[in-house]
Amino acid sequence: MIYGILFLPDIYLFINAMQGLRTPLSQEDIQFFSQLDNLFEYDLKNAPAQWEVCAGGRNNCFIDWKGDMYVCPRSRVKIGNFLSR
Repeated sequence: MIYGILFLPDIYLFINAMQGLRTPLSQEDIQFFSQLDNLFEYDLKNAPAQWEVCAGGRNNCFIDWKGDMYVCPRSRVKIGNFLSR
């Protein structure tokens, strides 16, 4: 902490678009999730990963609810677990 300012890392909260739901998300749900994740509607369209510009695993990673870490939300490559030592 410098001069009362706390420096936090850049954090992007990814909200899974949940395409496998039995009933589609309501417009209210989409609006709510879009306020949390500015790329939610883009992901909702099942947009392909942009591998040429992807920084996954180099500048960021995706951590699931179990603490498993992946290079990005679309990757199946597990790079570790946040909760294990």
